[in-house]
Amino acid sequence: MDLPVTRVAMVGDRLFTDVLAGNRLGMFTILVQPMADAAFAARSYPIHNFEVWLSQKLGVSLMASKHKFNKHNKS
Repeated sequence: MDLPVTRVAMVGDRLFTDVLAGNRLGMFTILVQPMADAAFAARSYPIHNFEVWLSQKLGVSLMASKHKFNKHNKS
């Protein structure tokens, strides 16, 4: 597609793979909740719990923030 990195976003459910990789490449990153059932995800991806724990220890909030997006006024 030959797009500049400033026009691309990385969307993922893994903090230390998807989001970290996107940030290192200079992309806008979006962390989403895993689509799998929570009980299944906890068994299949135990590293997710570690990612959440470590991010809390580092003072990083994984809570969704409410952003209000508006069109830019050109006045």
